[in-house]
Amino acid sequence: MSSEPPAKKQKTKSSQDLKLSRAISACKRCRTKKIKCDQKFPQCGKCQANNVECIGVDPVTGREIPRSYIVHLEERVKVLESQLAAVSKNPSVKDSNESLKSLSHNEEFIKEREPIAFSKIMSTAVKVQQKISDNSNGQHFNVSKIMHPNDDGGDENISPAVLPPKSTALQFLQVFFHQVNPQIPLFHREEFLRDYFIPIYGEFDDKNISLASNTTSINTSFFQHLYNKQEVCWFDTYKSEIQKILETNRDLNIQTVSHRVIPPIKFRKALYFLNLVFAIATSTHHLRYPVHISESFKLAAMKYSHDVENAPDQLEHLQSILLYAYYSIMRPTNPGVWYIMGDALRICVDLDLQNEQKTKSKSNINIDSFTRDKRRRIFWCTYAIDRQICFYLDRPFGIPDESINTPYPTNLDDSKIIPRDVITDYNLSDDTSYKTVSLAYFKIRNIQSQVTKILYTSGEVPRKYNDLNHWKQSILLELSHWHNELPNESQMNCNFNPIFFQLNYHHTLLYIHGLSPKNYKLSLNDYKQLSISAKEVINCYTQLLHTKSINYTWAGVHNLFMAGTSYLYALYNSPEIRLDNPIQQVKIVTNNCLLVLQSFLGRCDVATYCCEIFHNLTMVILKLRYQGHELEDFENGKNSSSVSKESLYRINNGNVHSNLFHLVTELDHLNPLNSSPQFNIDATLDDDDKPVPVDAGSNSDVSPPPIILQWNDHDMESFFKELNNDNSRSGSVISPGQTREGIETFELLHSMPNEIIWDEFFTKQ
Repeated sequence: MSSEPPAKKQKTKSSQDLKLSRAISACKRCRTKKIKCDQKFPQCGKCQANNVECIGVDPVTGREIPRSYIVHLEERVKVLESQLAAVSKNPSVKDSNESLKSLSHNEEFIKEREPIAFSKIMSTAVKVQQKISDNSNGQHFNVSKIMHPNDDGGDENISPAVLPPKSTALQFLQVFFHQVNPQIPLFHREEFLRDYFIPIYGEFDDKNISLASNTTSINTSFFQHLYNKQEVCWFDTYKSEIQKILETNRDLNIQTVSHRVIPPIKFRKALYFLNLVFAIATSTHHLRYPVHISESFKLAAMKYSHDVENAPDQLEHLQSILLYAYYSIMRPTNPGVWYIMGDALRICVDLDLQNEQKTKSKSNINIDSFTRDKRRRIFWCTYAIDRQICFYLDRPFGIPDESINTPYPTNLDDSKIIPRDVITDYNLSDDTSYKTVSLAYFKIRNIQSQVTKILYTSGEVPRKYNDLNHWKQSILLELSHWHNELPNESQMNCNFNPIFFQLNYHHTLLYIHGLSPKNYKLSLNDYKQLSISAKEVINCYTQLLHTKSINYTWAGVHNLFMAGTSYLYALYNSPEIRLDNPIQQVKIVTNNCLLVLQSFLGRCDVATYCCEIFHNLTMVILKLRYQGHELEDFENGKNSSSVSKESLYRINNGNVHSNLFHLVTELDHLNPLNSSPQFNIDATLDDDDKPVPVDAGSNSDVSPPPIILQWNDHDMESFFKELNNDNSRSGSVISPGQTREGIETFELLHSMPNEIIWDEFFTKQ
């Protein structure tokens, strides 16, 4: 009898344990989805098929643990023992207790809580960065404030530029007509020279200069009659006026003297267009010039904006607005480009530029071929700028594609398009013309327009397609055809950088294969193309950085952040992509992305924010997905160079490259009218044909300074602590590929850079 109670008690306890064990023997994923779990060890069949960690529940505490819990504990013991052995052998190793404590906490979190949704990691990176910013009074978010504490971002501390000498003006024109006008062909080359350049600078000598005319000749018959008038050009008068003032007071500032010289009304329109062209040319290669040079030229142009607004020619008025809009894409302006484009689109519709059928049926039926082609060209320039903004920043189009029936302009070289010419058919084509670049840009903007409409708005798939996949195959085929038909160097007839074609091609592929409102669950093929195109976009910008040819700062930040985070997203969610991208390759790609982002610091406020977010994401995803000796070597700095937080703020006057500021330190050095005591004013005034060394090092390859990608233990501990709190509040771990996870990640990828870029560049009124 005395032995019965213990036996009964033992039996009851065992029964309860068995009951509890049976209740929780299925893994958590199968229990949550209410499907039968085969309870295979160490991973059930369902979890293995979906490539996720098989998580069980502790029978005593109810806490989530790996089903291979003993193996998990044994691995942790091995790691801790190896760390202790390393500390005992090398006393110089950093404080072992704190390091081991941090390592233990992070690895426990990683082992026990995988898989963590990418959106959770990304939102945590934002929260951690926000806390850092708050603790530093927000200084991290505006590097330009650190560089220029007295500059509030306006024009108050920047003077209008002095008019550069003829040789420098021709250099700027070369950049504009080779790199800018082929993309957005606002100007007929010969018409521009006739109406804007020659009245200011006099005779144009085309023997030693190419304006998108590498293998063809500029048609001088456009402006030959101007040479016979023997009028003094404005620049000669301008120099003479300044010399008179300097003779009486040589201590005056050159900008002050220039501002006193008031040009006659007939020259003001030309000065507006020329100065804006100079502003855009210097922005096209912005790393080659001082930070504020472009804005100085823009201010000089704005002095004559009213003269252009009151011009009777509405097409010319629209050209002036579009030119300013193009500058505003490159630099923050007031008003922002969104409002500038609003004016341009209204004028465009008022003139029926998008609806050529209407103009042919009304009083404009007698428009000559030259003007007809000009109307087409200006409309498609408006279209291209509008689509570029909307494609990047998820905004509605100004003019829907369904309302457009205006054909593309001809690709004939400008020298063959002559006013009142007997040729009436401009549908002829040229094998050699910068217009081949223009047409390629118009076509890719149209493809991007279709992608935006179908994948990123509520637009329906056209009826001629069976479903979304059928449409996607068609648009990919159209994109591939565009890529295969791109003009070669001889066909372009200019020195346009073809890398921008590749940039647009892979950027479009990112949008087609990436997360979108029509596709929140990516296939393996999507992940593969996403990783390939992301690496190509980063590679394009790395090449542009080395040649100092980056133009749009906000677009560069946007592209790099989208490409970098898409690359990390593919790595995080696809084991196949990780197999194709070993740690050393990931290190190179992410480091290059950070290098280029760093080059924007001080020139684009959002660059700092995106650079740090991407840095944090890279470190955490490497920790979660690339564990082992390779990652340890990476973190210890072996065979690698990456970005440390401290290096993000080593800014040299807003420019990564210290040698550039030794080339041109002040705006005055671009002008022959420098009033320094060492400068021979008379000699310079008599010799305006001498080339001005705007950028003596422009042909040299720039190697950005190496930077180190690393986090200390405290930073890593803080991040995982925030991630742990965030996940505990959400109550569940989201598996990759689920719709909710896709939606959250998509919203984060698109909202983070877009909102800040929009505020900085687009919304100022």
